[in-house]
This record gives sequence, C-alpha cells and structure tokens, in this order.
Amino acid sequence: MSASVHHKVGVTIGNRVKSCPRRSAFDKGVNLGYHKSRMSDIKFILRPESLTVRGVFERNQYSFPVLLQVTQGHHGDIDLDTYSTGHIMRIHTYSKQRRVVAKDNQGRQFSIPVNYKIKFRLSKNSKKGKECTLTEIVENNTLPVKVELCTPPPGYSLHIGQNIKNFESFGELNLLETYDETYLLANSIVEGSMDSEVLFVPIYLKSIVVSMICGMEGCSESEYMTFLEHLNRSADAIHFDTHGGNDDIAVYSSSSVSMGSDNVYDYIQPQHFIKYRETYNRRPSIPKLLNIKEITDKFEARPKVLPKPAKAYNIYSNDPTTHEDEAPPIPKRRAVPKPTENAPTRHDTTGHHYVNNLVRAMVKPLAKATESASGNRPSSAEDVGSSTCFAKGLSINQLADRLESLNLGKYIQTFKDAQISGDLLLDLNQAVLKEDFEMKTFEAIKLMKYARTGYVPK
Repeated sequence: MSASVHHKVGVTIGNRVKSCPRRSAFDKGVNLGYHKSRMSDIKFILRPESLTVRGVFERNQYSFPVLLQVTQGHHGDIDLDTYSTGHIMRIHTYSKQRRVVAKDNQGRQFSIPVNYKIKFRLSKNSKKGKECTLTEIVENNTLPVKVELCTPPPGYSLHIGQNIKNFESFGELNLLETYDETYLLANSIVEGSMDSEVLFVPIYLKSIVVSMICGMEGCSESEYMTFLEHLNRSADAIHFDTHGGNDDIAVYSSSSVSMGSDNVYDYIQPQHFIKYRETYNRRPSIPKLLNIKEITDKFEARPKVLPKPAKAYNIYSNDPTTHEDEAPPIPKRRAVPKPTENAPTRHDTTGHHYVNNLVRAMVKPLAKATESASGNRPSSAEDVGSSTCFAKGLSINQLADRLESLNLGKYIQTFKDAQISGDLLLDLNQAVLKEDFEMKTFEAIKLMKYARTGYVPK
C-alpha cells in the first residue's frame, strides 16, 4: 500500500470532490450500487504512474475494463475533446472508426467518417455523377478518387466554430486513403453508479493525463472487487458501439501530418472540426421562455388556491381539542346597531347589543384559518430561491465568471446569447441544460450542484 498514492477524489464528474465510505458501509452482502448514500465519502487509491489516453490503450487493450481518474483535464473544440480534472471513468473497451483521408484544392487535409451523413458524388471529366454515400464510394472505387460534397439536407448546415461554412467552399475533394481511428469507450462514475451515456475518448489527446485506480482507502480488496462487480453488472445493460467515434469532419494543419507513416492520423490531434448541425432549431426560443418579466407575471397571475371547506362538527362539544387543526364555522350574528354620540368609553362599557352566548373554550380562534385563506404563501419561485440562493441575484456577467471557475467557459457565449442570469439558472434543470445547451451529463450535474449548494471544485 505504501507504493500507492492516496487522493481524495470523487466518484462524481468534473471537479466535484467527494470523500470515501466508512468501513461500516460495506456490510456483508451489501450491493454498493443500491446504497448511494453510503458512497458519499469515497477515497480512491491511484497508482503513482501518470498516463496519456494512448498509453492507457496500449497498456490495457487486452485487459479492459479498467477504472481511472483524469488528473489533468483539457478543454477542446468539441465535447469528445473536453474532460475535467477529477473526472472518474470506467473504460469498458475500445472502438475502431473507419475514416477517409481527403485533401482539397487549397491543400487542406481532412478526415471524414465513412458513414458521414451528407452524400457525395464522383467528379469525372467535368461531369457530376449521381449522389451516393461515402461508404459506397470507398467500397466500389479504388482510391485515390475525386468527389464533391452534395448539398446538405434542408435544415442542416456545416459549421466551423460559430460561423456557417458554405459546402461549396470545399470544392473538389481528393480521397486518398482509409484508416481506423481508435477511441476508448468510457462511462462516467457518478456517486457510486455508472452513467449510461457512452463517451468516445480519442487516443490522440496528448494533453489529458490520467491515473489508474487500484482500490478504495479503508476498504479491503474483496470490498473493492464487490464495487467493480457492481459496475460490470451495470455495463451489461449498455450498448457499446465498437465501430463508433467522432461524427464530424476533422481538419489538420499541413505541418502536423506526415504521410510516410501508417495510421498517422490516429495519433494526430485535429486543428479544428467541421460540424454537421441543424440550422433550423424547432425548440422553443430560450430567451422567450426564460424572460424575467414573463416569469414574474406568470407567478403573479397564478390563481390563488382556496382552502378546502371545513368538515362539519358540533361546535358545542365539551372537548375543545377535538378539532384542534380545523377552523370552526362562525355562528350567525345579529347586526350591531350604530353607536350613539354618547357611547360609553371602553372601560365604562357595561353591555352590548350583541351577545355571544358560546363558551369561548369551545370555539377555537380563527387566526390560522384566516392566514391560510388569505393565500399569503411564498410563490414557487421564492421557494426555490430560498433553498438555492447561491446563484440567486447573479448578473449575466457574474454567472459567466462562475462558469469560467467551473471549467465551463465554452458555454459562456451561449449563456450570454440566451440572457441567462443566476435567477434564470435556478429555473433550469439538468434535462434543459443537456437538451437546449448541449451540455454533457457531468457538466450539467456540476453546474446545478453549484447553483443549489454554491460548491466550486478546488
């Protein structure tokens, strides 16, 4: 054990740190996956050696699955290239995605998946051939061969960063050769359980550093093996695509490519990516749904909930506590005559025109019932804010600073475009963040963890 390095790291994603379960959490026969509350204090034991993603593949390709932690993260151009420090992953196996190397008339070099969604046509003697898939072209022709990219389907475009790149700017593409690009197939570990989303981790990532996990502090080897067996059972229900990978076109710098070595593109990190995305988004407009004034008006216009009518009972009961939680009906009273000018002062009052003949002990005061009937209760927005006050009141720019500290800086511009402030963030949830902002599961968890508890990974 002395050769191992003890790290207080979490089973959650990103920089969220949680410590390790006490020995009492591992009762004989306990299935760890069904006792998440006991997994809230984990300390993993890491091997002292640091590895790149490629090193993990070359060392363990015949002995997967393995468990590892990211000790040095990386913020890339796409989600496949972005991983936070502290991210815990289980590597199940690896995939080999078939891709085609291409070069355009400007000398730019590309890598395109053979199952690319946009079709191509052969370019022969200034004549355009019929549209067909890239797979069909590769299977039925001897490379190299010249092709042209067809028009994307209606509602779709090719994107480079924030700008839409017209497909005609590619011109004629010369398909040179095919190769297999390798990815590790991983699942994030969240609070002792495995997330079902499969991550494709490319082995060309050189800036990401990981360490292998070999145990849990305070737990015996058999208890650690029980934890691994639970993860293995969870993996049985997940489909792993061993031919999948990056669906986008990769663009390489000319200086980084050497055509003399085999499968060189498997180990070269692309300069950027050309993304195939929807142009016409049919989702509801985010600014419209998350406008502060509209949210305020919505809560103000909400009809007040009237209390249920009280159950009938005998107000003359001799037991004053029989209906302690219910407001008794008010007895019908006669109108009180208007007082004369010479009405007696309060301390001189000897009588009234109205007399309540009921015994006071038999009628419970109506203070609570009146307060309930008035509808003066906090709105649902206030209820949320009272328990999630860490993001409440943050301006758009202040929230952008928090995103940067959470290593979520790539979403700053998107949040600013949508005018998301701290108050609006509290009205979102993980599903909205993943659907409307295309966040990863662990990124959405990390952001909502901050919004609700103020937790910032250190």
